[in-house]
Amino acid sequence: MPKLSVSDFLAKYSAKHTQHAYFTSLKEYFETIYPNITELGDWSKIRSELDRLSILYLSEQRDIRSDLLRFRDSIKGNARIIEDLPLFSLLHKK
Repeated sequence: MPKLSVSDFLAKYSAKHTQHAYFTSLKEYFETIYPNITELGDWSKIRSELDRLSILYLSEQRDIRSDLLRFRDSIKGNARIIEDLPLFSLLHKK
């Protein structure tokens, strides 16, 4: 799997709103796997850490389905309707 950092991924989008939305979601996702990211303080430190962790994540032998389920459980009750997201439809396939 190619190693793509969060910054590399966000650079594919020109709209700042889209970049911000994806950054926030990815931060929340990685926070369920690697806790204490937000304790770093400012956004530039968080983004650097997310870049490092995203490359680490892609190099690990992770159970991605399990990670997604943990993330889903962590945001239950949020205003988002996560079941409508295409990514989460994969969780229901066996």
